[in-house]
Amino acid sequence: MESQSIENLRGEIKFREKLARQHVSGEILLPDYYQKDEHDQILRERVNTTIRDIEALKPQLSSLSPFIELGAERCQRSLVLTNDYSATGFAVDISYHQLNAAKYFAELFNRPRLPMRVCCDVGNLPFKPEAFSLAFCYQFIHHFPTPKIVIDQ
Repeated sequence: MESQSIENLRGEIKFREKLARQHVSGEILLPDYYQKDEHDQILRERVNTTIRDIEALKPQLSSLSPFIELGAERCQRSLVLTNDYSATGFAVDISYHQLNAAKYFAELFNRPRLPMRVCCDVGNLPFKPEAFSLAFCYQFIHHFPTPKIVIDQ
């Protein structure tokens, strides 16, 4: 099974560190990427999309807890589950800096309860198989040479 190379993982982590700094502090580190205000608006839209998605899926789900969000970045979707639905769970991402930025976005979106955040490679999750009632990801699979790596977890 093919996974991301160490060089790709390092590059992704460095890129995500710059994104987190740019989107929280507003300093321009990546001028061709979304600036702070535009990014905040995109995340607000993602929060609203998450609410609509959860409402549509709720009748089919036995429970929202425990959940795991793969590739959670700033945790905006996990913040919705944790605050709006009183669910408990984990937001995992390879970028410590993105997960740490969740504190800023929790305050910005008035969702103060943070999910448990775990910095790890999704190809090597530190959880028992079938430990979660709900596993989800958004805009994430494109980071892998084959989706099988994630699906088999």
